[in-house]
Amino acid sequence: MDDTLGFSEQEKKPSEEWHLGEGEESMSSVASRFGPQNQDLQVIQKKEIPMDRPVIAATKWERLAYYRSFATSQTKTQFLCMQQEDFRTYLLNYLINVFMKSFPTTYVYTFFSAYSPDSHFFISKILPIAYGSTIAFIVSAFIELVMVTLNTANYLHYFIVGLVYHSPWNRYCDNFFSRCNNVFCFYFIVLWIGAAASYTLFFKKFLWKILNLTQMFLNIILFVTFIHLTTVYFEKGFRKFGTYETKILEVMQNSDIDLLSESMTAPPIIHILSSRSSEENRPTQDSAIIVTSNAIYYTFRGFVAYLLKLYCDNVMNTSLQDSYFSSQSLFYLWPIYFSQFYLGDLFGIMFFLLNFINEYLVIVITLQCLIEAILSEWRWLRPWMVIITLSVLGVTSFYFTSSVFFETMYVFCTSVVTLFEIIIIFYIYPLSRLVDDMTFFNGIRPTKLRLLTFWAAPCFYMLKFYMMITGFLTIVKFTNLAQEYPNYDKFIYSLAIPLVTGAIFAIYKYVFIMKMGWMQLFKPLPNWGLKYFATRQLRKRYDSRFYVKSQVPRELSRYLIQKSELNEYKLDVRYDIISQRPSQAIAQLDVEDEKKGL
Repeated sequence: MDDTLGFSEQEKKPSEEWHLGEGEESMSSVASRFGPQNQDLQVIQKKEIPMDRPVIAATKWERLAYYRSFATSQTKTQFLCMQQEDFRTYLLNYLINVFMKSFPTTYVYTFFSAYSPDSHFFISKILPIAYGSTIAFIVSAFIELVMVTLNTANYLHYFIVGLVYHSPWNRYCDNFFSRCNNVFCFYFIVLWIGAAASYTLFFKKFLWKILNLTQMFLNIILFVTFIHLTTVYFEKGFRKFGTYETKILEVMQNSDIDLLSESMTAPPIIHILSSRSSEENRPTQDSAIIVTSNAIYYTFRGFVAYLLKLYCDNVMNTSLQDSYFSSQSLFYLWPIYFSQFYLGDLFGIMFFLLNFINEYLVIVITLQCLIEAILSEWRWLRPWMVIITLSVLGVTSFYFTSSVFFETMYVFCTSVVTLFEIIIIFYIYPLSRLVDDMTFFNGIRPTKLRLLTFWAAPCFYMLKFYMMITGFLTIVKFTNLAQEYPNYDKFIYSLAIPLVTGAIFAIYKYVFIMKMGWMQLFKPLPNWGLKYFATRQLRKRYDSRFYVKSQVPRELSRYLIQKSELNEYKLDVRYDIISQRPSQAIAQLDVEDEKKGL
């Protein structure tokens, strides 16, 4: 008969040879060799909230690469230090923008992505009267994407020109230049339709890995360039040449239009990518990492551009300036720099190719974020409907308008919708309710420094908004835009159309159709917030002004205690079935029995 305890017949011992003393294995230790052994201390896994939309297969590092590329895209960013030759002013402006605007808004985006993951256009949910803000955000995102796609076509153009004519900065070939308009139209149509039709690639790892790899190669080029320019600076030094048109440069410095490049309002990319991620969403840590990553990369690229400008000035023995919107000087400064090396033409071609791939992948992801936000807002729509609509609108608008129009509308629309969103979140929501939402969800109250930035962000951005618009209108006076569009300064009021129309529709929907009353237009919708109804009911019972731990309902107290703890543990203490007796203790008992017997 087989031994069911796992011992062979040869290993069996008579009972008198058994040792019950120290060093013997207990029954539990013997059983542990033949079965799984649980740990005494176990972490209770938190319940994951199911999502109605597909998950985006992007890691944290890949999303950070996308955020860096989005915020520092040279198709919509003009590094002012290249024009002003004043890196200290550039750095000071950027650090103030990061602390006063980027930190509070990025944290709110990441928090709302965890607090209400299915509401990508959350402004119309927290303030129903602002129903038209959804349309305004879509229009603003559409204009930005068209402008960026048109500027990205320059990278493809210079790459093809470099292959054909062996010089990426040769733009004066008659045979090619005569067909430039048709060529750029073809570029835009192919790039725009290709980006809109990449819906399935948006959820694949392949797209994100290519973006991360391309940015890594660009970073290597920038780092090598930085080392070379720094070496030249310490060995020979750079001569600074006098600037011309100082009035325009002073206005550009004061307007600080680069602040718009970090606006992630339209489309809400942080909310979409964070809420659709398979990784745990931690608003405090994630927002700090995003802002820090963007700040380091933005500052580094600006400093490299500043050194590159000085180097090219010394090569050409004059001051190279370009007052055109976005960093168009990229297309002649980098070729001048690469021309100083052997095989410089090849380096220039590869540099423009990498920039094109990086910028185009950012366009693809941003456009797909816009499509996902639209599909989440109107569930009855299908992806092919949105893709076809955006494709037709993009090609049509490009055909009937100029690039200058899109650049002007980009400045107006992005600045207006960002200001509109910041005022609603921090002042109208109001801020006290926002802080209670964060306290209820996280279990702890935000720090005083974070609350200070919440209060200061709207005031700061209103001041920057005034400076940006007045500075931009002043710069436009030096161009021919006023002759082409006599009423260009009225474009800033164009977003009032969807906002007013949306307000009228909200009154009709919530007051007359759903019978919610007029006050419902100025407070969040009943389904706003956490996904589950029971949790939303607990949130309604929480108010930090009257919260006392010993007097709140037990369910609310347990929930807040649970959220304040980082992890939950359970202690599993197991006891042996057969208690052990040491051999020394048994011997002492035998001696005592003998004494009693005597």
